[in-house]
Amino acid sequence: MLRYRVRSDSTGEIYEITAQATQAGIRFACTCAGAASGLHCKHRLRLAAGNTKGLVDGDDVAALQDLIRGSVIAAVIDEIDRLDAEAARMKAATADAKRRLARAMMG
Repeated sequence: MLRYRVRSDSTGEIYEITAQATQAGIRFACTCAGAASGLHCKHRLRLAAGNTKGLVDGDDVAALQDLIRGSVIAAVIDEIDRLDAEAARMKAATADAKRRLARAMMG
């Protein structure tokens, strides 16, 4: 089992993150309120991406990346990254269209 401790950006609280392979896939847990509510959390996403922001101590982050490589977790994180990029492009395109509309309404 891989173990990490991370510090919250907002509260400074320390959370425990664990990851281990199971027969059903990978158990990737965090003790933060978001994870306790059944949501994904930025702490796990950061570590999965190799980002050590807030990392206090723990196992090698590369070992975590090796563990999740090729898993459903990795595939869904990749999908979220693609969708976030697409959403950013759409937001920029919408802002551009609104500027063009404003110019057109000026006559």
